[in-house]
Amino acid sequence: MILRMAIPATPAQPRLSPWMVVLLFEVIAALGALQFIYDSYTSWLWFAGMLLLGALSAVVYLQNKKAPLFWTSVIALGGMGLMLLVFMASTTGVFSPLLGAWVLLIGGSFALLGRKAAVWYTGLALGGVLTVLVLQQLKVLHFEFRHPPASIWLTEIVILLTAVILQRAMLLLFHRAEEAVKVASQQKEKSIRAFETSEARNRAILEALPDIVFRLSPEGMILDVSIGEQANWPSRPEALLRKRIHEMLTSKSIDQTMQAISWARSGYGMQTYEMEFRHPAHGLRTFESRVVSLNEDSVIMFLRDVTVRMQSEKDLRESHERFEIVSRVTSDVMWEWNLQTDTLWWNDNFSVVFGHREAPAHVDHWENLVHPEDREEVRRSLRFAIAGSGPIWSQQYRMRKADGSYADVYDRGVVLRDPQGNPARMIGATMDISEQKRVEQERTERLYRMEILDRVSRELADVGLVPDAALGAITRNLVRLIGDMCMVVQLSEKPGFTHLAAVYHEDPRVREQVQFLMGDRLLSVNTGLSGEVFRSGEAVVLNNMVASQNRYRFKQELAPFFDTHEVYAAMSVPMRVHGRVTGAITLMRLEQDRPYTTEDQTLLQNLADRAGLTLSNARLYAENALQAEQLREANAVLEQRILERTRELAEANEMLTRLATQDGLTGLSNRRHFDELFALEIRRARRSNQYLTLILCDIDFFKLYNDNYGHPEGDQCLRQVGAMLKAMFRRAGDVVARYGGEEFAMVLPNTGPEQAELLVQRMQNELHLLNLPHAFSKVASHVTLSIGVISAIVQDHDDVTPHSLIKKADEALYESKHAGRNRATFRTLQEELS
Repeated sequence: MILRMAIPATPAQPRLSPWMVVLLFEVIAALGALQFIYDSYTSWLWFAGMLLLGALSAVVYLQNKKAPLFWTSVIALGGMGLMLLVFMASTTGVFSPLLGAWVLLIGGSFALLGRKAAVWYTGLALGGVLTVLVLQQLKVLHFEFRHPPASIWLTEIVILLTAVILQRAMLLLFHRAEEAVKVASQQKEKSIRAFETSEARNRAILEALPDIVFRLSPEGMILDVSIGEQANWPSRPEALLRKRIHEMLTSKSIDQTMQAISWARSGYGMQTYEMEFRHPAHGLRTFESRVVSLNEDSVIMFLRDVTVRMQSEKDLRESHERFEIVSRVTSDVMWEWNLQTDTLWWNDNFSVVFGHREAPAHVDHWENLVHPEDREEVRRSLRFAIAGSGPIWSQQYRMRKADGSYADVYDRGVVLRDPQGNPARMIGATMDISEQKRVEQERTERLYRMEILDRVSRELADVGLVPDAALGAITRNLVRLIGDMCMVVQLSEKPGFTHLAAVYHEDPRVREQVQFLMGDRLLSVNTGLSGEVFRSGEAVVLNNMVASQNRYRFKQELAPFFDTHEVYAAMSVPMRVHGRVTGAITLMRLEQDRPYTTEDQTLLQNLADRAGLTLSNARLYAENALQAEQLREANAVLEQRILERTRELAEANEMLTRLATQDGLTGLSNRRHFDELFALEIRRARRSNQYLTLILCDIDFFKLYNDNYGHPEGDQCLRQVGAMLKAMFRRAGDVVARYGGEEFAMVLPNTGPEQAELLVQRMQNELHLLNLPHAFSKVASHVTLSIGVISAIVQDHDDVTPHSLIKKADEALYESKHAGRNRATFRTLQEELS
């Protein structure tokens, strides 16, 4: 045990009280005084009694001498009893009442030596009295009986009373001493039990501690040791006793330890420091040491292995530093939410992205920035994420910026939990996707406009040559597509004048008001906004209009209309037919302050041209059915030309692509396309550290084939060989190309030497099955191939280029030809380099 409690001293055994000795001495002194009055032949007994009493007084104070004290007390009391017995018998006779006092005195005295001894000695005293009486009657003993005067009898009575009082006092003193001993014994038992309990508790605490605990001398010697199970100590702790702790420390740690021991013993309290400790199983480790002074001769040292904790703290610091770096360099808004206190931390990008001078410090302040329509959905998704619905939380919503506008954001985060699984923190990033949303919205609007255009085209096709139906379809779809009000003004039959042909607005009251103002009125071709279009033949766009501009532009057309309506923007484009302006389509924004864009103008002009053509065709049909039919045919021819031209253009583009990448004879990749793909596969192989195989093959004696069978048959042979190769190498990434003349090249990614050899054998078998006759070959009766194969693992430090691999493969091909053709030569780049 390292920590031991001081055992309380054992209380003294019961002994004769000094006051008892004094009382006994007073009795002897009183009786001695009587002896001088009555001289007797028993004087020598008095001297013997005094000597025994002196011996008793000498040894009564001796400590831890139980047996000598007991027997000395027995002899002293026995001698005194004998002395009193002889005195009383010789003074007053055997029938003296003092004999009763003698028995009481002997019994009380021996009671001081123990209850059992008191009973035994009292019986012995009574036996002695009876023996004296019997001997007196038998005349064996003769005691002279005297007749003292009354004063003597009075003295004897006083002596008797004194003896009774003394006996009572000695008994009381004995009981008090006995109670004191009993109390001391109980206290001792309690102290022993408390000590045992404390010792067991201390032992349990030390055994439960995961630490290593040493009790050290001031010189560093191990006096006691306790090692927890988690310390993984390979040997018995007792083997460390009497060794110096220096053997397990580095030189620097030795100095630290001795200084800590010195300071702890000097009264500076507990000393805590980190040191390097040689663990017999794990080597040099970092331990946290705590040194506490136990007493003047020893100190207690607690050692705990903190190597893992320090590494974790280091990793945590590095992780925090990385997080700080990422939060500074990223364009996203980084945030952290303390789920216990609902406080938030943001990086500096919050102010940059949203314009707020101060970031919200509490989650409630952040919720106030979320768009009211999105707030409840964001709360719901956050509750599910915190409850453990998934590892990652993500949500799109709108957040208010400093200028009052809302930015579309994409927010994502992860919930971090404590060891008990309770949510503790949440870390995430917010990305401003407003621009992305705008692009997506524009794309959606573009698709919607394309649908509208397709719908207008179908409606115009359905209405045929009915002008009013065509105008209704155009104005209705333009309002839906661009907004808000559409008017169509056409040239009147009366030269120099125009009239309102159609008007549309979602509100019928607005349509009726415009029709009432313009109706069947004829306006000069130079009047109003449409007049500007007729004069110039170009579109007119007015954005951010004011009331004076409205009245000036439309003073002859819709001047009263502006008294009840606000026009924010207007746009008018000409309807052309064969280069001649036949009308104008005007759009006006009445409900929203949003300008017309160039895309709006292009779309309106496209529809205006189509509408002008449709209306022109309808008018011509009404004037002359024949001309209408011809116009329809012309329109059909035009559309057919457009389709044909589109088809021809597509075919031309396809042909250009094919000519740029394919061999015209075999349909395989040409040399240029092969070089591009080969370089790409080398870069890919370098990244993936995989095999890349290049195969070059050449048709044997192809010149003789051409010379004897003719070039058409030679071309057919090349096509068949190319088709066989293309059908064989069909994996994603495989490249089959006509490298030049009768030479072919194959690039095979992720293909090692063994696979390449199997593929080459299969290729030769497939060519053999084709059985292309070649009677003029010098190696076989059918067409054969000479093959060169190079396989390589392309690594970052290798200086591998397409040219170097082609050169190695060409050398292998040359070796196959030199060895007799109709064969394959296999090489690997590593063998070539070695």
